[in-house]
Amino acid sequence: MTGKVITVVNRKGGVGKTTLAIALTEAIISSLDKDERTAAAIAVDLDPQASLTTAMMNVPDPKERLEKLLEMSAAGKTINNVIASKLAGIEWPQLDDVRFAGCGLTNLTYSLIGNDADGWQTERDLLVAGHTVDQIRSCVREFIGLLTDRYRYVVVDCPPGQTAFAEGALLASDMILCPLTPDWLAFWGMESFEEHLRAVLEGEAKKPKVFWLMTRFDPRAGKNTHQTQIINTLESRENPVIDFLREAGEADPMDRRISIPFDSKVADRLEGPPRPNKPWTFEKAYREKFRKAINRLSRAVQEELDDG
Repeated sequence: MTGKVITVVNRKGGVGKTTLAIALTEAIISSLDKDERTAAAIAVDLDPQASLTTAMMNVPDPKERLEKLLEMSAAGKTINNVIASKLAGIEWPQLDDVRFAGCGLTNLTYSLIGNDADGWQTERDLLVAGHTVDQIRSCVREFIGLLTDRYRYVVVDCPPGQTAFAEGALLASDMILCPLTPDWLAFWGMESFEEHLRAVLEGEAKKPKVFWLMTRFDPRAGKNTHQTQIINTLESRENPVIDFLREAGEADPMDRRISIPFDSKVADRLEGPPRPNKPWTFEKAYREKFRKAINRLSRAVQEELDDG
């Protein structure tokens, strides 16, 4: 199997990267036949905040959740430990020794490479030890490439900011998704972020497809709001590095643009299932508008990757 790598990234925090990575992983898995799901997707948490790891472990009780995370860290089952070990001369581990597998948040089979707070220090320690940024990036890229031998889709959640780990994921990517909230603070950092992507991907023989996704979108917003002003500005640019992701079809291109609406249910859901030991189903995990948008996103992502 040669899987596809989808990296969710933006240097700005709080734009919905982790929520998008989780929801997309679940939507992809749910769109496939049950006999395809075991090897359908694996999520990789590159963010030391470990929000994706915490959410996908699906342990509602805070004490038990902390114990699980500490157990994971002690066992070295984290992406930062895997990369640091490889750069120290240790062979790649067996995947089953470092991945988590379970039913996840929505009763779907999933796999996860987790992270923990030690990741904040790992990259600095590697640099102090004499490893170069290129070495770190190449190591992350290689590991993600190994995952494509086993999984149809590898979904990578990147940290905010600019890190060698995230750049390694960008270099491994077939598709890069850049969530952007409809506010000027997020918008103002866009051009420098595009330049960063251009610099990282310069010289690559095959460049990934790169798309913006508008998150926390309010479809009821009027035409003169900052939300629509930002969208219109993005739509009017010539030869952008990053374009809007659109779903295939004969409809107007503006209608085919995919925007992810705000969903207050997501935060509640990430705190745990409505009843202990009873996972959410995908159909009930999100409000209808959010779920429809995520399903459109899943279709568009798979269509783009199949075309490429």
